[in-house]
Amino acid sequence: MNRKLVSLVVCLFILIALPLISLYYSFQGAALRKKAMQELSAKGKLPDELIEVLKNTSAQYWLIGQSCPDTASVKALIDQFKDEKIKFVFADADTFTHQYPAQQMDRWNKVNALLYTPAIRTVFNKSHTCSFTLADRDYQILYQYDLDDALDRTRIIEHVALLVTKK
Repeated sequence: MNRKLVSLVVCLFILIALPLISLYYSFQGAALRKKAMQELSAKGKLPDELIEVLKNTSAQYWLIGQSCPDTASVKALIDQFKDEKIKFVFADADTFTHQYPAQQMDRWNKVNALLYTPAIRTVFNKSHTCSFTLADRDYQILYQYDLDDALDRTRIIEHVALLVTKK
């Protein structure tokens, strides 16, 4: 009798509790995706001089940044998304390239993940030392991130992952 009761409880757990838990987390994920897509609404257009530079690239999204003292965060961001349909655009090529080892720069250049341009100064929030702007192929600004802020470091990865993995 005791063995049958244990079997019944285990079966009920597998048949009822596990699907309910899965459904709960599925709804949570859908709510997070919905919130992220609302955050990624167009907030303006890129400057015309920058659009002229970006017209010659085949990326679906651009992360436009500047040389940043937090090289570890920028390196991790580029490494995570270098093979996706996103291009990283930087001002001050000399400053940026001197922050990373030559082998690292070669790997990034091999997959054509980087683009350098002098025409992006007007995109950034001047109060942040390490900011990035996410733009789409329609040259719309989707979001601006401050990598000095921990929440924005998380948000940039969530947003880019959502956009490049969207089917």
